Amino acid sequence: MTADAARALLDERHVPLVRRSPSTVLLQFRYYVLRPPDERSAEHDEFYILWMDLDRRRIPVPAVIRAVLAPATARAMTARVFGSGADPVPARIGWWEGAELIGSAIGFRARATRRLVDLVDEDMGAFLDWRAPEPSELAALVPAREPTDPEGQRVWDRYVPADPGTIVAEHARARDLLADGQTTEATDLLEALTVLRPFDPDPVADLAEAVAGHDTDRAVLLRRRAASLRAVADAVR
Repeated sequence: MTADAARALLDERHVPLVRRSPSTVLLQFRYYVLRPPDERSAEHDEFYILWMDLDRRRIPVPAVIRAVLAPATARAMTARVFGSGADPVPARIGWWEGAELIGSAIGFRARATRRLVDLVDEDMGAFLDWRAPEPSELAALVPAREPTDPEGQRVWDRYVPADPGTIVAEHARARDLLADGQTTEATDLLEALTVLRPFDPDPVADLAEAVAGHDTDRAVLLRRRAASLRAVADAVR
């Protein structure tokens, strides 16, 4: 039977890290870098704890970062820069200025990927902080071509096969919970679905509705993210 990373993550989201499957830890590792830096701790403790766990399992972490996390982070940046709902962050304005020079979301994503792949060996702090290069430097980069690290991509493909049917069924269940007013249960399930499908705007928008009653600030951020993902859907696939 083919492993289902979606089912594993949904079943393991509340178990201790050492008992989670490699697929769950890899998905959580990817999701960490997709959140804008101002939404996570400055020390990145969670990221390095996940790294150590994957290293313990003899997974080649830098290769996976180059193959999967760097392109995924570039996709998240593209949605934030070109999307309709995200405002520029002053400390990272260089990404917006570089995007103006490049002129297209697809071109920006490819160059941002190249920049992030290079940072894996040069400066992981800059990678995690989404630290912007000089706009002209970004525009001059040779666009990345995927796979950006064949070994890392093979590892990801081996450990993270997900059954789309599981995701569709659980998203429908989350919406039923939300419609029934079971916001705590819906939130818990939608949090997991956004880890599985971080570029799908629908679970993000549903999560915004689920948390709106008790966390309006987060609901606003989630609605912005969903709007941004919809605005640049072709470029972030």
